[in-house]
Amino acid sequence: MQNLIAEYLLENKQCFIPSLGVLSLKKTTAAYDFSEQSMAAPKHILHFEKKDFENESLVQFVAAKKSISIADAKNFIADFSASVNFLSESDSTEIKGFGHFIKNTYGKIEFKALEINDAFYPTVQAVKVVHPNATHNMTVGDTETDTASMTEYFAEDEVVAKDKWWLWAAIFSFLSVAGFLYFIFGTKPTGIGNFMSLQKNTAEKTFTLPK
Repeated sequence: MQNLIAEYLLENKQCFIPSLGVLSLKKTTAAYDFSEQSMAAPKHILHFEKKDFENESLVQFVAAKKSISIADAKNFIADFSASVNFLSESDSTEIKGFGHFIKNTYGKIEFKALEINDAFYPTVQAVKVVHPNATHNMTVGDTETDTASMTEYFAEDEVVAKDKWWLWAAIFSFLSVAGFLYFIFGTKPTGIGNFMSLQKNTAEKTFTLPK
């Protein structure tokens, strides 16, 4: 029975085992490592879920492979499911190439999948290529445009802003010179800094010269 389950699982990626659960062979996505500039290959992970369901696909597969009736196929699968459900903690049932059914310390059936060697999933170099002149469509608000048009739009704004710098410099220089001239010629400082207006006083005579 184990070989039939393995064969069915390879063909269908999912196997519903009556009175036991479902084995699902799932594929992970490839993973890109930016620092190493490499792409890890997608991997296959076998997942087991313990649940009851109604599915006759495995029964029909077993009946066709063993050339037996549907009733006999159901009994054949039921015997296998019972043997797994009544496993002891020290026993296991192998699905060759995939893993083992085991019973955990809580008395629940689990499936311990085989760890696949990373050599079967080699990484490949994936250097990111940048196309600076490539254009891509984009939406800005309600307007359809592209990256080239937006680059030109912002470049024009930057040029206009840079062309006005001399005007602000001229205005600042003019105000500075005007303020300086007003300070020198427009006011007569009477006590600012080192400038002080001095008044000439005539001293009283305290002596007389003989004639």
